[in-house]
Amino acid sequence: MKKTKNFGMVILLILAAIITADAVAYIIPENDSQVKYFYVFGQAGNPDYGAESDHELSFYIDLPVDTSEDLIIDIFDPDTGGSIDTKEGFGKFWDTAVEFAVYGRNNTLLDVMRFGEDREYDRKYFKFGPYLKSQGEKIIDAYRFKLNVKALKGSNANLFNFRVSPDSSQVFTYKAAFRLLEEQGKKMFLYPEIPKGTTKISVENYDIDINGGKSILYDAEINKYYRVNDSGSGRWAKTLITVLAAQTRRLQYIITKGTQRNAQAAVQFKNELGNLLPIYFQEGRYATIPEEIPNSDCRNFTFDATESYDPNEQGLSYHWDFGDGAISTEPVVNHKYEKAGIYTAVLSVKNTSGLKCDKATTSQLVTVNSPPQAAFVSPEVICCNQEVIFDASPTTDNMPEQLSYEWDLGDGTIIEGKQVKKIYEKSGIYKVTITVNDNSKTSCSTSRAVKNLIVNAPFVLGTYDDIDMCIPLDQEYKIAFNFAEKENQLRTNLNYAWDFGDGSTASGKNVVHTYKNGGEYVATLSVNDGLGLSCSTAKTSFNVRLSKQPQARAGDAIIACLGKEIVLDASGSKGEDLSLLTYTWSFGDGTPDVQGAKVRHTYAAPGNYKATLTVYDGKAKN
Repeated sequence: MKKTKNFGMVILLILAAIITADAVAYIIPENDSQVKYFYVFGQAGNPDYGAESDHELSFYIDLPVDTSEDLIIDIFDPDTGGSIDTKEGFGKFWDTAVEFAVYGRNNTLLDVMRFGEDREYDRKYFKFGPYLKSQGEKIIDAYRFKLNVKALKGSNANLFNFRVSPDSSQVFTYKAAFRLLEEQGKKMFLYPEIPKGTTKISVENYDIDINGGKSILYDAEINKYYRVNDSGSGRWAKTLITVLAAQTRRLQYIITKGTQRNAQAAVQFKNELGNLLPIYFQEGRYATIPEEIPNSDCRNFTFDATESYDPNEQGLSYHWDFGDGAISTEPVVNHKYEKAGIYTAVLSVKNTSGLKCDKATTSQLVTVNSPPQAAFVSPEVICCNQEVIFDASPTTDNMPEQLSYEWDLGDGTIIEGKQVKKIYEKSGIYKVTITVNDNSKTSCSTSRAVKNLIVNAPFVLGTYDDIDMCIPLDQEYKIAFNFAEKENQLRTNLNYAWDFGDGSTASGKNVVHTYKNGGEYVATLSVNDGLGLSCSTAKTSFNVRLSKQPQARAGDAIIACLGKEIVLDASGSKGEDLSLLTYTWSFGDGTPDVQGAKVRHTYAAPGNYKATLTVYDGKAKN
């Protein structure tokens, strides 16, 4: 929006105006993406050159509800032909026609314009708007507009970009078709947003072959890269990737340019349900957020005297004195005041008559406000139920005594004060914003600073059952220890440490350990999230009881005469520790059992008897 101040003066009638401009535009797709141009091909386009099947792109522009500025969309190079667009081959004609249309509330068409090979807007901007925010579709905290670009006919590629004002707008698309940068090795970035709860996405890329470039997907939340399949010339390729989105966030799709000089590409993303995901051209709130968000600079003013006139239509000369020592003789001039303050701007206009009344002068006070520089200190990561202090003492302003502070703590809590305290009961990533106001009631009275605060929940380990192992005598005590993900399935970058209770340790999510000896041990698992907090480590312990089955050897069958004493020998039995073995004999004739490795017995009556040996190691019976 432009803020206008009017001067009145007379050479018969002479008018002058001072205008200060606050609105700032930004270019799509450039912004954080580094990409220069989008493209649409006519229906007769060659797929090997990057032509797609639907020949249409749609962009969605969200204007914040709290903005006071109107939406302006400027299309750069909308017509076909010239130095930017792509023609199929030498000797071919420019035959592509493209329609640009803007839609608002209830998909109402606000403006439409068609362009062919007229060159009128070659490397120039065509303006749509301004549009009141109320003309857009209301969605939560924004008003949404749609810019639709459709190739109506032809075989050529229409390359374009656009800029949006104000720069507080958010722009996204569900499919991006764009020209790759020319220089080999250059990187381009797109930012697909995955909503909370997403578990899988598909990356669908078009015409990105080995010559055009290679692409990867990067998740800054877990510092992990995913390889994306090449699609080949004129074809689509799909790559399925597993993600775990605890919070809504934006990923980075990174393309590194290959050897092909001129190349087009397209990309779209879908979730596990097949729904298209929005693609932004900025990193967004779940990437690194700058600590300070600067407001428009209120020190910049545009002084415009073009409404001054002479009734006799004589030529005019102009002289501006801006009150800070600077002057200008241009009718329209941009001037920046270096310091805040109140200045008297004087405009003198003179005609060519040479008479005493050939000059008129007017003046007006210009209030120049320097916005506060909002800043605050706070920890980056805390535990649930831990008190955190947000301190705005680093904020600076030329009138600090007039400052007021308002905090948005990211969970719906709004609180005022230079220093505030808060306890978060739930884990998550909270966007903390402070708005500082110098109460000068100018367009740049306020300044904001934003930080992400990670609130970490204590890790919860599931319950582990004790291990009781009794194995054959000739086997090792080899045990697999596995981390059971009973809780905190969305945690990443965890460190796992095992203490097996026998003096041995290991790290890793799933490990195998061999105990040298049987016995009873206490095994402990420690899981750490690496954040260095009091709630970063969780431990659980369980018992490990190990033993081996002894082998009972009663000897061969015995034939003896009635009344003759026989010897039963268990010395062939084995055990892990022979010194601990005990032996019990049952003779099978009703007489009491006898203990001992070698025993004697006399049967009182003839017959067949089954003598049974039981060997016991104090842990298990056989």
